[in-house]
This record gives sequence, structure tokens and C-alpha cells, in this order.
Amino acid sequence: MEFFRAAVALEQNHAGGKAIHNALQTIGTLIDDQWGAFLAEHKFLVVVSIDGPREVHDHYRVDKGQAPTFDRVMRGINELKEHGVDFNTLTVVNRQNSQFPLELYRFLKEIGSGFMQFIPVVERRSAGPDSDGLLLIQPSFPRAAEVTEW
Repeated sequence: MEFFRAAVALEQNHAGGKAIHNALQTIGTLIDDQWGAFLAEHKFLVVVSIDGPREVHDHYRVDKGQAPTFDRVMRGINELKEHGVDFNTLTVVNRQNSQFPLELYRFLKEIGSGFMQFIPVVERRSAGPDSDGLLLIQPSFPRAAEVTEW
């Protein structure tokens, strides 16, 4: 939080009468009362990454210990709401949640997402490594490739 406090102070000192608007994109697992108050005080727009209801979100969104993150993300969203912080959602469309588009949309509306962003994830794997030794390839890869299972 010290970094953000310093950044906002620098903005205020150097704004020269101009309005500055801040946005932050996060999975939201660390948003607590202190963060909620800070973000509200400085009128941040927060974009929260959430991929759907618990069973869908937790399929891929686990922490480095492989523990599910849904409950922590929802706690963060609830802190934002309690403090009146404007938030939007960013959802990675993957094999899991793409099977339930209407349920996903309804869930995001239900949690209060005023603006929904969707990023499709489609990765292709080549039959063999490319010149860099990689299997995951660029969309422009000219040879045959298969879509990954995720």
C-alpha cells in the first residue's frame, strides 16, 4: 500500500490542476478494509478478475499452493462494495466457463459487475518444438497445430 500512497501523493503534487483518474486490475484476494478505504478515498476504479461461480472460477484460478481463490476474491469484491468503490469484472473465457455462458453472465450481474470484460483464451500447441524449443505457438504459426485442452 505504501507504493500506492506515494503514487497518489506524487499525482496530487504534480497534477497542476488536472484531474487524475486511477484504475487498478487485480484478482482481489488481498483487498481488505484498509485497501477498500484507500481505494474509495482516492476514487480508484478496480477491475477484478473472476471467471465465474465457485466451481468454474476455482477450476483454473488457484494460488501458488493450488488452493482455490474464489472465497478470497468474493471477500475482496464485498470490501469494494462496502466502501462504495466502483468495480468491473474481467473474465478469462476458457474451456470450463465457456460451457455456461448464461450462468456466467447472470453470476457477474448478481455480484454487481457494472461492466464486464471477457478475454478468450485459446492456445495452440505444435506437434514439435519451434525454433526456440517452445510448444505453445503464436496465432500466426503457419503449420498445423492442435488447441490445448484448457
